Amino acid sequence: MKLQELYQKPITRPVNPAVSATKLDTKTIETEIDEYVFTDEILNGLYRILDAIKNNAPYDHVGIWIDGYYGSGKSHFLKYLDYCITPDNRDAALERLLETVRAIDPMDSGHNLQFSYPQLVNIAKWLKQATIDTCIFNLETSYNAQTDKKKSLLASVLG
Repeated sequence: MKLQELYQKPITRPVNPAVSATKLDTKTIETEIDEYVFTDEILNGLYRILDAIKNNAPYDHVGIWIDGYYGSGKSHFLKYLDYCITPDNRDAALERLLETVRAIDPMDSGHNLQFSYPQLVNIAKWLKQATIDTCIFNLETSYNAQTDKKKSLLASVLG
């Protein structure tokens, strides 16, 4: 048996080594949605944020801060979250998320989901009708050439 026969997908396919918020061609979007690896922590995080967006009263806006070490998946998590709320990709991203949660046996003690499948379905139904504005940016690059780097937003936040 050859190594390539052990995998469902061709091992010679191109794989992006890093996720880019600006790479939004159709093939990249399809691949990122289809091949995203959900862990319980990711599922719980997506649920918490999507629930906060849905139930944000009495606030007008929901803001999030994603923190983690280099290579921990922050960009991919944020991009998948964006797919879930952006009309062009929302249906595919939500369906993949719902399929993943639906496939988890609630009696399986190996999983630690902090929500139920019906709760996620409720949020997905709401999201498909909602109008949500997003603003994704990199704090480190949120200044122009004339900005003193020591006075940039990131330097101000991190002190």
